[in-house]
Amino acid sequence: MNHITRHTLAGQRYGYPICCVSHFVRTLANGGRPSATQILAGEKTGFLPCPEHSLKLITGRITLADLIAQPLAPSVQSKDHSQSSLAPSE
Repeated sequence: MNHITRHTLAGQRYGYPICCVSHFVRTLANGGRPSATQILAGEKTGFLPCPEHSLKLITGRITLADLIAQPLAPSVQSKDHSQSSLAPSE
């Protein structure tokens, strides 16, 4: 599996929008770097939004929580934690 496929699958697994994943992969494939706006909009999370979403994030029209979907493959630890917090107390 090449690095472009790995990055694409990872982005989907983390719940990132496909437009952001595609932009990241194209930038990476062309030897580019993310813009300062993208870095700022990603709030030092490691997520680099596409230019359109970066602008919406910086202007406050959306939040990272609005943009990033529930991950496709949550960890067992987080799954167990969420189940235990939903269990009725006895």
